Amino acid sequence: MSNGDLFNIFGQNAFDTGAVEPQSDYEVIPPSKVLVLIEEAEVKPTKANTGYYLKLKLSVVDGPYKNWKLFDNINVQNPSAQCVEIGLRQLAALGLAIGVKVITDSSQLVKKTCFAHVKVKDDQNYIRTYSPVTPAAAPGVPQQPTYPQQDPAPARQQYQPPYIPATAPQVAPPTQQKPPWAR
Repeated sequence: MSNGDLFNIFGQNAFDTGAVEPQSDYEVIPPSKVLVLIEEAEVKPTKANTGYYLKLKLSVVDGPYKNWKLFDNINVQNPSAQCVEIGLRQLAALGLAIGVKVITDSSQLVKKTCFAHVKVKDDQNYIRTYSPVTPAAAPGVPQQPTYPQQDPAPARQQYQPPYIPATAPQVAPPTQQKPPWAR
């Protein structure tokens, strides 16, 4: 196949650009705290094969960004002690947020929910830290969070009829007189 020859792929029909929705630029989630579900968690070697990182695929569960995907790479072994320190602190925050105190396998993280603190850097989202869904989940206390309670709707004011004093003068109903044109 020659370079740039799409005929071998598409045949007589060629490629019709009107038949496929064109790729649009993606948007980023503004800095916020979003409820996420961990869909995938896998330990992978670094590009240089000098360490390992935990690769996470997260899905936003609620709000205006529902079903949007977020990704996080947490260094767990690296020649840089600072990278490892940052990574292990983030892994500790994640473990506490989902209620897993001792992590032995990346599968323990899957299908768990927590809040991801999303930041924007260079027009890309990254996750700064994680926090538990329930306020009762204190550090060191394993507890799988549940979905947050919806904020109750603000109380509506009840209709109050206008105030009519009890001593208001009584007005007699109008008498039934025929209009002048009806005589």
